[in-house]
Amino acid sequence: NTDLPPMLTENGSWRRQFVPTVLLWAGSQSSFWTIEAADLLCAVQAIFNTIYPGVKYNIQPRGPIMGVANSKITQRLCTWRSNFGSTAIALIANFLASLREREDEDEEEDEDEDENENADSKEKFMTQMAASLLEGYAFLFVDPDTCKASEIYRSVFILQMIAMTHLNAIAGFIDVPELDTRALSSTKMESVIGACAVALERALKLVAEKEKKSTDLKTPLKINKSTGKESITPLAFSELNWGQFTTDYHLSIVKRGPKYTTDTIAMARQFVKDLGSDASTKGSLADDSVASSKG
Repeated sequence: NTDLPPMLTENGSWRRQFVPTVLLWAGSQSSFWTIEAADLLCAVQAIFNTIYPGVKYNIQPRGPIMGVANSKITQRLCTWRSNFGSTAIALIANFLASLREREDEDEEEDEDEDENENADSKEKFMTQMAASLLEGYAFLFVDPDTCKASEIYRSVFILQMIAMTHLNAIAGFIDVPELDTRALSSTKMESVIGACAVALERALKLVAEKEKKSTDLKTPLKINKSTGKESITPLAFSELNWGQFTTDYHLSIVKRGPKYTTDTIAMARQFVKDLGSDASTKGSLADDSVASSKG
């Protein structure tokens, strides 16, 4: 952040207030992947005016603030989006590993069992479990066995994703009346929920289709450090690969009305507190989510 104007780096305001507020606003936009430059400029100006009320300055698209800050903001937005993909992979990998460990504890282990055979068995178990969660979009529901329409987008996976990728990222945002940020902290997060859903679908597909593609469950290259742009690869969490999926999820959530979104975000806030505890993420997932689907 050494290229930022001094006023933005004083007292850590850029990191502690400016960026979280930009991400809060970005999460309220109808498109998760793209934001119009003019809209971003207006938002940045409003945030600047609120943080520095005594400074009269009209931010220009190529001026000393936006010319530098825009690239910084773009990098932050790319990192924010990328985090949805990597977090989903971590959650699914931890959940499946924990579930398999619990499965092993319930079975009598043969000490002479061939290690390769055991490894193949574990991998098959995880691919089958991932496939079962994808069937009927079971991973989106509170109970994957019943898949009640009134409980969609409220699975423990979705709620933890919302907390880890967005609610944590916007901690420290400031109240900007012009952007109505106080209201945005609990509303208009349909794009965020949709991004969580598509990231989880991608992570599960990476596991379920592992045998077909011979891929490992790991985070692929997502951002080209030299350009700040997302890498165009078949596995990347990018607009090219997942843009239409994200749009479909977003429309599905919007149809349920603003109260449904607000209530879902309220449910996710409990996981913000839980993230600070010593509880294991993979353990809580195994306990509270789809353990019942083992049968």
